[in-house]
Amino acid sequence: MKNLSSVIVHENFDKYLKINLDITSKNNHVYLIGNQELNSLESEKITFVDINKYRNLDSVNKIKDNFINYGAKDNKTEIFWYSRILMINEFMKEYNLNSVFNIDSDNILLGDISEYPFKEKNALCVSKNWHEHYLTASIHAGLITQEFCEEYEKLYFDLFINKSKFNLIEGKVEFHKSNQGGIADMTVYYLLYSQKIIKIQNLLEPVNFEGHKSVFINNISSEEGFDFQDQYLKNKKYLKIVKKDGGNFVYDIKNNEYLNLLNIHFQGKAKKKMNNLLKFKLSY
Repeated sequence: MKNLSSVIVHENFDKYLKINLDITSKNNHVYLIGNQELNSLESEKITFVDINKYRNLDSVNKIKDNFINYGAKDNKTEIFWYSRILMINEFMKEYNLNSVFNIDSDNILLGDISEYPFKEKNALCVSKNWHEHYLTASIHAGLITQEFCEEYEKLYFDLFINKSKFNLIEGKVEFHKSNQGGIADMTVYYLLYSQKIIKIQNLLEPVNFEGHKSVFINNISSEEGFDFQDQYLKNKKYLKIVKKDGGNFVYDIKNNEYLNLLNIHFQGKAKKKMNNLLKFKLSY
């Protein structure tokens, strides 16, 4: 997909954000949507966009005004996560972009995303439904279009505001009253996929790319792959990543093969691994 840019929505400065930008922008143009303090990170391949333009969109205010927290985080965090897609949609309209590749600020890209062989116009990391109420997909690495954003907005309102589709999450709401976790934006992404509201490619499925079988991962702390929850080899806390043949490889213990990583998501406490040394440990 020619001239595909990445986008990161992140409010304030963090050291790990700078490390991400240093690595990801080597091969990609990045739009950085955040507060004014991030303006100093702008460069030839990083375009700063002021997030304050999008904080009071009508759609965002409707979420704020009608918000009921079924999640595991505080209201402010959950509202920000739910609102992110609406902000990205407005940003794409403003910058006349049909598609962008969203990455979380703790998720690095290891190659040129424009060269990736996408099969659909929208692509996310969709976990298998490991139990009845798992219902999880993620845009920590996700190709999204304006159409995706608009369908997301419609589904959000049908789930949480007019509740015409609340039945799709009712069981999960009840489940999390006595079990860890909750409803989040990742639930909405999963339902867009599982209900076939829009065609979505699953990026957790390996593809042949640049001479290697290659894959996106959910996060560096998890062995989860496309087929199994314990698919990839770990070295204690984190996935064992081998730098070789011009790439960064993880070992698939179920299929006895190395897969080239297209991203590394340093979710949660793994962010501490995003330091200057990381730039010398990886091929990109």
